[in-house]
Amino acid sequence: MGLRVDAVAAAAGGRAVAGHHREAERRAAGETDDLWGFCRTCIFAATCLGGCSFTAHAVLGRPGNNPYCHYRARTLARAGRRERLVLKTAAPGTPFDNGTFDVIEEPLDAPDPRPPSPQALVKIRRPQRHASVGGAD
Repeated sequence: MGLRVDAVAAAAGGRAVAGHHREAERRAAGETDDLWGFCRTCIFAATCLGGCSFTAHAVLGRPGNNPYCHYRARTLARAGRRERLVLKTAAPGTPFDNGTFDVIEEPLDAPDPRPPSPQALVKIRRPQRHASVGGAD
């Protein structure tokens, strides 16, 4: 049996690459041992296997619990609940980096927290330019 290894795993800054072959083998066998959170108890766990492992890893720090699952959102809504992501660790600013988030479950009708400002949603850091030596810019 051939293994399918997603190329996107390499974009996780090298973190997901080391164990990705073993993960691919488990996914091919339909094993659900590594699922956690909502995905661990989902009725589609053996079929879906936590959805996109790269997405879960990039957002939550490890694969096996996809916070962007449509079935998950609809199931929670039927129960009067919803989830939102809250920044846990900011991205360090290196190539292919990512921050990690916590999943907060709350009542469906809970007030929607507002971001501090649109400018605070995205912070782009650029190196400061220094005046050139000799007065010429």
